[in-house]
Amino acid sequence: MSGQRSRGPGWADGWTAPLLVALAAIAPASLALRGAFVFDDARFIVENPYVQKTPAFLKFFTDGTTIDPAAPGGIVRPLRSVEFAIDRMLFGSDTLGFHIHSLLWHIVTALLVLAVLRRLVGDARIAFVAALVFAVHPAHVESVAWISSRGDVAMGACVMASVLFALRSGGMDANFGLSLAAAAVALLYKEAAVSLPLVILALRWTKLARVPSWPYVLLVAAYLVYRSQVLPGPTGHGVTFVLGASAEGTFATMIRGFGFYLADAVLPAQSTDWYLSPSTSFADGAVILWLCVHTAIVVSAVRARRVAPLWTLAVAWFYAFLLPVANWPYFLQIPTADRFLYMPLAGAVIALAYLLRTTPRNACAAVLVAAVALAGSSVLRSRTWGGDDDLLWRTVLADHGSPRAHAYVGAQTRLEALAIRERESLLPQGPERQALAAERTRLLEDSLDHLHRALDLWYRFELSTRSQGILAHVAEVNAANVAFLLARYDEALFHADAALLVRGAS
Repeated sequence: MSGQRSRGPGWADGWTAPLLVALAAIAPASLALRGAFVFDDARFIVENPYVQKTPAFLKFFTDGTTIDPAAPGGIVRPLRSVEFAIDRMLFGSDTLGFHIHSLLWHIVTALLVLAVLRRLVGDARIAFVAALVFAVHPAHVESVAWISSRGDVAMGACVMASVLFALRSGGMDANFGLSLAAAAVALLYKEAAVSLPLVILALRWTKLARVPSWPYVLLVAAYLVYRSQVLPGPTGHGVTFVLGASAEGTFATMIRGFGFYLADAVLPAQSTDWYLSPSTSFADGAVILWLCVHTAIVVSAVRARRVAPLWTLAVAWFYAFLLPVANWPYFLQIPTADRFLYMPLAGAVIALAYLLRTTPRNACAAVLVAAVALAGSSVLRSRTWGGDDDLLWRTVLADHGSPRAHAYVGAQTRLEALAIRERESLLPQGPERQALAAERTRLLEDSLDHLHRALDLWYRFELSTRSQGILAHVAEVNAANVAFLLARYDEALFHADAALLVRGAS
């Protein structure tokens, strides 16, 4: 192949490269290791009796409600719950152990990415540079630093192990058996592993591997049957609306979502709880632009199968692992998330390795410099997850509008106002009480403003004037309460009625 380099064994062929990759992989969690349980950690860990009490490990595999007893949804991740229960037994409520456990999975994934790249690329130095980019990429911060995202990093390690054994296999041999076993374990960590057969098909199609693909397809089929038997409810959180208001809108929004992931892979930006505004049709400039980009990339990959199989594999890998989070045929009510990019980025670094094979040697040095910059960005971003919910959501809100962040700040500000009202009631009439009353009013107005912003973002996302998803219910209830405290009784009644009309609300 053009650009192929031949050199004798060097430092990148030995243990130096894996050691550096392992050390670099610490970056996405470096400032978050002492972070508290945040966001959905409460549902999955802190308030989950199956995790907190003496765990019945078998029940995690047979009863899907054990994942999230308070609000069962369409996820089946028994091995993640088993790990949470074990962490709880070992570390109690100390989150350091939970964080280190997640970090270890990410380190293993990064090392397996390096091993896979070494086999695919045939140049240890290029494999090291590309694996380093994967290890430090800022999009991984959410997956590594957020405890609830354990499924992503564990599934990622199992997927990479499955691919590595598939590359080593000559057919129906021991390596093939290990590959299939790793694939099965990956599925029990997170549903996104259903995309693995597509990667195996791409490996077969490009003649990069000899393993048969049909056993992986049968494995996924068996998993889907198992999942249907233990599934506690529909996928999504009480969702009854359709993304983009129609099938056309769903696909149009999905095309833009895939564009977001492409852009985030190259120029990562803060996107925690970033809600992509939906498109309602293909008659949208952004949709048309991204459709052209995706089409050009896929067509180039198909045409390059014989002359550049790595490029073909990279493109197939990237898009294959985005399909489970495309919001079709199931709407996740999560338009985009950094954690959804964890496995697609493995495809992206395969593409990077291919490009480095066809460029001058000093290109590796330039990518190393970029990797250092990415590592610095990851370290800084890990601070977002290094505190509590207050730090997380206020940091998000300082960067971009987020319905959850606005709802959280609105609720917290309401509590601050109620605390001031208690202090105010203990004081005699006078200037000090008047000052507290003014501060209480200011906080309540600020709270209502945040709740209005949260509801506005949710309704614009749903393309509805009344929420068709349960996530708006609490914000409507809080808005009714705050409006009542401000003596805006008509508005309080409006929000109370809206809360009752939220579908799925009890």
